[in-house]
Amino acid sequence: MLDFPSLTLKDAIAACREAGPSKIIETLTKRVYTVGGKTNAYIHFNPERIESSHRAGMLHGVPISIKDNICTKGWETTCASKILVGHVPPYDATVIEKLREGGATIFAKCNMDEFAFGSSSETSAFGPVRNPWDLARVPGGSSGGSAAAVASGEAIAALFVFVALVALVVLVVFVLCIH
Repeated sequence: MLDFPSLTLKDAIAACREAGPSKIIETLTKRVYTVGGKTNAYIHFNPERIESSHRAGMLHGVPISIKDNICTKGWETTCASKILVGHVPPYDATVIEKLREGGATIFAKCNMDEFAFGSSSETSAFGPVRNPWDLARVPGGSSGGSAAAVASGEAIAALFVFVALVALVVLVVFVLCIH
């Protein structure tokens, strides 16, 4: 028996290895319909898009939610902005390619601060993200949708990008290149 929402990624991998991801995906989908309207953790969630086949690879089909500023081939990617509504990348970001190669199932796209400019996840064009433990509060950070999805049991795991860290890496590479 799978214990939601406290299922760990390790437990999910084992369950998917044994029986495939269908049960986990079904349970998460029900959870999204139960609490999703309260947390607003997801911008793009469509159960018909979820590939629920048993996959090879280390992750064996485990569903992973993705922050909406990471390109996913065939999935609308808006960066939580109305400007990019309808933008469907023709390619996957490298990290998504690696997740798919590892057997992950893309589950949904997470809400965030618009273009990741913010620190509370309140500036999304699709409405603020709410902390599932206290709906009067925000989860914090520009990746609040990813945090809220995992904390509320709407996701086993969620991928996000820490923009400040990426900017720091780019700056370091730039400085090293000019010397």
